[in-house]
Amino acid sequence: MAMSAMPDVGRADCVDGVRNATPEELAFAAKAEAALAAALPAPVPNSERRGGPYDFSRQPRFSFCNGDQEGAFVPSAGGGYVYKFPKAEADRLYVERKAGEKQIEEAEKLPPEQDAAYQQLLGQMKVAYEAASRRSRKDPRFTPEQQAQVDRAMAEGNKHADAAKKLVSDHVASVKFQTDQLRAQAKRL
Repeated sequence: MAMSAMPDVGRADCVDGVRNATPEELAFAAKAEAALAAALPAPVPNSERRGGPYDFSRQPRFSFCNGDQEGAFVPSAGGGYVYKFPKAEADRLYVERKAGEKQIEEAEKLPPEQDAAYQQLLGQMKVAYEAASRRSRKDPRFTPEQQAQVDRAMAEGNKHADAAKKLVSDHVASVKFQTDQLRAQAKRL
């Protein structure tokens, strides 16, 4: 079994086959792309051209359908620019963003009375989980009574854990309007 590779670029929409670009087309395209690249606007202050400078020595590559007329193509050159914040502005934006994050953190922090209730629920959860009997894999299996006791203790612990999560989520939901505004403000920075 033999395989051969075609060195020419193929186009899927050429029903009549593909032809290579003529030397005149390649010469014109190289000159036209170089002229277009030279005419690209200079980067604005604090920005740089994405992808580096244009390579004027690069030879354009074309392939045409057999039905295409000679010289019937449009050369193009383009490039994007990336804005780089000046150090002072970047530092100012960083400080503002961090201040916004701190405000969000403070708003979502439980008030002292709710924090006390939260800590109490965590303590009750811990006590309930610790009340459940434990066994290692090498120990004999629990009796049905022991398993029922473990299930009750775990259910009690889960109930306290769910209550603690609900306390936090209710508080976060109560300050959501404020934190959403702060997040939107931080996102704009």
